[in-house]
Amino acid sequence: MASAGGFRSGGDLVVDDEYIAEVSDDLRSLCEELEDAFQKYCRILNKIKTEAVSMGETHEAAEAFCEMAETLKNKFEDLGGCTDITLDCFSGEIDSADEYIY
Repeated sequence: MASAGGFRSGGDLVVDDEYIAEVSDDLRSLCEELEDAFQKYCRILNKIKTEAVSMGETHEAAEAFCEMAETLKNKFEDLGGCTDITLDCFSGEIDSADEYIY
């Protein structure tokens, strides 16, 4: 029975290293795209805060929101890196566990 990333052969799970590498690359790219979109979002928020609402309670609320949003910068890149490392470790652990076969 075929499945994404591997298949069963007589009860054994066969892991497709190329598929894992492709998924890792795809996830890293997606996280980079999300990070870029989030950076653009933060620039728009800052522009609204400084140009559209330059004073008052709404400005203060926008400023607080921008500060909170800024704390999320680079989190998508971090997630992509963690995912990449996790998938590399998974492949390594599978290779180590199956070392006796080779």
